[in-house]
Amino acid sequence: MPKKRLEQIQKELVRGLRVSRRRTREPVILAMIGITGAGNSTVARALAKRLGWSVIEKNRIRVKLREDGPGFKPATTDQIAYAMLAKVMRERGNAILDSDFVERPKRKRLIRFAKRFRARVAYLHLICDSDVMLGRMLRASYNPRTDMFKSAAIAVREHSRRYPWHYRWSPGQGGQYIARRPPGDGYGNSEYDRSGALEEAASGVSQAPPTNVIGDTCEAATPRISLCLSY
Repeated sequence: MPKKRLEQIQKELVRGLRVSRRRTREPVILAMIGITGAGNSTVARALAKRLGWSVIEKNRIRVKLREDGPGFKPATTDQIAYAMLAKVMRERGNAILDSDFVERPKRKRLIRFAKRFRARVAYLHLICDSDVMLGRMLRASYNPRTDMFKSAAIAVREHSRRYPWHYRWSPGQGGQYIARRPPGDGYGNSEYDRSGALEEAASGVSQAPPTNVIGDTCEAATPRISLCLSY
């Protein structure tokens, strides 16, 4: 089967994206921060189902470009993702970006984009137990046609490649890796709140200064969640 052109794939993905009218006073873009295996996609889909927001999955775009098009590069993947995000904003929806926004340049670009639509940006930071993450990747089944990673080995390799962005080495207690603090993007002291600020922030109506909201860890398989309001 002949490969499709980039423009054709972008048109198909943008047209196929469903957008529900937002119930917030301001548009909200929620971007994920989390290493491979932390549960980014699982949490993004669960939130989208509960909130009625549109999910833009970077890995789905990459797979589409790899299988049906000219292959994927960061620039072409971003081009399509932002075209889909623009549709959500124009049609008065809210969006969840299922991609790792741990790098500052990615966050800065997203904030610049959001300002065009006067949208608020929040980053949802997920941290999960290392053994749980590796176990998920090793036990998972992989479909080379539909999954980003064609095998557990590739998934673990990508997890390892991204590890320094999310964890730092500490010599204490015999040596261990410690999760890095969620990015604050220049905002001062963080405030910690377990009293429902996550819900308020997700609604897009909070007028409080940007905060980090740290969720409880209920069990090893449950990611610890932080919400950072950036714009």
